[in-house]
Amino acid sequence: MSRLEEIKNDYAKEFDYNDWTSFINDQPSWGIEGHMNDVCKRYAEECVKASLEKANEELSKALETNDYDYSIEELITDESNIVIL
Repeated sequence: MSRLEEIKNDYAKEFDYNDWTSFINDQPSWGIEGHMNDVCKRYAEECVKASLEKANEELSKALETNDYDYSIEELITDESNIVIL
C-alpha cells in the first residue's frame, strides 16, 4: 500500500470510518474537495520532510568526506533528493 493510501485511510479513521472509500462515499459532493485538500497537504508535508532528510544526509556525507564538486546549494537542491512516498 502506498503512503498516500495510508494517509487517506488514517484521515478517514479520524472521522470514525474504516477506510477512505467508505468515508468519501458517505460525504456530500460539496465537501469532498476540502477533504482531498487536507489529505494532499498531509502527503505534501511528509514528502517535503523526507526530501529534506535525504538532502541533509547527502550534504552531511559530502561534507564529512569533502567529496563534492557542487556548491552546497546545488547539493541540497539536487533533484535526486526529492522523495515521493
